[in-house]
Amino acid sequence: MKSVTASFFKRILKILTSWPPYSTTHCVPCWIGTLLLSKKNVTIRSRVPWMNDEIILAKRQRRKAERKWRASKAHIDLLSYRAMRNRVTFLSNEARCAYYTNFITENSTDQRRLFRASKSLLNLSNGPGLPLSTNDYQLANDFGKFFAQKIADIKSVIANQSRLPVTIDAANIRLWMLNNDLKLNDDKTEFLIIGTSQQLGKLDNISIRVGDSDIHPVPIEKSWFLV
Repeated sequence: MKSVTASFFKRILKILTSWPPYSTTHCVPCWIGTLLLSKKNVTIRSRVPWMNDEIILAKRQRRKAERKWRASKAHIDLLSYRAMRNRVTFLSNEARCAYYTNFITENSTDQRRLFRASKSLLNLSNGPGLPLSTNDYQLANDFGKFFAQKIADIKSVIANQSRLPVTIDAANIRLWMLNNDLKLNDDKTEFLIIGTSQQLGKLDNISIRVGDSDIHPVPIEKSWFLV
């Protein structure tokens, strides 16, 4: 309406009253030149299931506060907008948690129903659990070969791993012994656990008794990774 001048509008009305159109087809061009058609694009989105009237009202108040703040640039309007924004976030999270809690509770009576509901929430496809096959016997044999080969591969990897000497982890063992009060003697107790053959050869043969068991030094270096 702001783009229409008063003189032009009066002239159009005078023409219409003097020579009234005989049909709608003749009337439409006159009004199109006078009152331009306004258009508005509206995006249609699917509403989330936990949306309620309280959240919708809070969103409107948030948008109103945002427009007021952007127009005034006042700090108090900014604080008002932030408060409304936080309220919308709080209400949305609260409604979402309540919806999912009720959804799981309603479907928890049956395990099969619960799994189906969880898949729908995670958008998982309901495709077949097993690969497509025309021969069930061949499919079972393929599964058996797969797991047998998997076990063989694991054994091969373990056999090919390098065996690290115990001296690499000696510092950690000493720290563990110190923290657990196990270093009874710095010269003997540690050698009994992580000592090398040369270090063990310098010690006298002693016996340690823990409870009803006797502990004797081992004359060879042991690797903790082979236990």
